[in-house]
Amino acid sequence: MTKRSTPPGRRHTFCRLARFALVAGMLAAPLQSAYADLNDWLCLTENTRGSWEARTTFIAAVSEAAEEFRIAPAVLMAIKLQESGPHLNPAITNSNTNGTIDRGYFQINVSTWLRELRRIGVPIDEHDLHGVRNNALTAAWVLSRELRGRDLIEGVGRYHKGSGDDARARQIRQTYTTGFRAHLQNLVEQCGSQHEVSP
Repeated sequence: MTKRSTPPGRRHTFCRLARFALVAGMLAAPLQSAYADLNDWLCLTENTRGSWEARTTFIAAVSEAAEEFRIAPAVLMAIKLQESGPHLNPAITNSNTNGTIDRGYFQINVSTWLRELRRIGVPIDEHDLHGVRNNALTAAWVLSRELRGRDLIEGVGRYHKGSGDDARARQIRQTYTTGFRAHLQNLVEQCGSQHEVSP
């Protein structure tokens, strides 16, 4: 599989993001393997809907993100399915009731995460989040932050709804993680126990 070329500036930007995460010790995720070979990825993405080019571009990006941030591939795939469904359309956006916008496959919240990325020196704008590689690396970075000191399910819930510990926020997280668990279970049943992770 051939990876699409990334402009040098963007490549450097996310190399810096990965290095920052390593230095800050963000990668202690309680997951098994962050590595999946091409056959694993073909299985994990078997039910996606889009062109072959869109699928291979997605695989290249998410595979890199999984390895860089030590996130189990099936976990990232289950989050993608929960966030934006099986369609391979990187231009997808969602307008939230609070006026914020989520962008790309992993529905990165612009208001929350662009400010934080810029704070640590990653020069990115909101439309960059429709780039498949940018979106996948940002998602894995966000998840790695939310997993610190938490189990998988709590971390995934915080990926979706990070702020608030009131009843409403807890309900939003519970609804989200119920869908995530279902996607993850389906992926494990479809692609094998090597993708199973401890909740």
